[in-house]
Amino acid sequence: LDGHEEVEPDNIRALAEKASDAPEVQPCSLIYKSAQAAFLLALFELHDQGVSPVEKDMIINLAGRHTTVSFEPVPGTEFSAWSCMKSVLEKHRLVTRVEPGPRQKHQFSLTDAGVKWGLRVQQDYAR
Repeated sequence: LDGHEEVEPDNIRALAEKASDAPEVQPCSLIYKSAQAAFLLALFELHDQGVSPVEKDMIINLAGRHTTVSFEPVPGTEFSAWSCMKSVLEKHRLVTRVEPGPRQKHQFSLTDAGVKWGLRVQQDYAR
């Protein structure tokens, strides 16, 4: 989970075939090293390793390696890289589930469209 592991070509092909069955996603540009791209890449890497759903802390730990945007709030605001998670959710690239209980932990996993975008981001980062 160090963010630098090689993904087996067979796994990429299998994921690409499964993702090709997903509904087309609305075109959108993901900026290299943006928080959104880092979230998708982190979740895709975890998904590829069979780790899903995942909690916020695990996503931040891995996504932080793929972006220069800080996950600490900007002084004087409540904005941080995590604030960008809303746009990823709105574009239906991942789903969230709230575990019942006093802490109500949020867990996140990729949709089929999210897997498709995650593969695209991974390929872009490999270049």
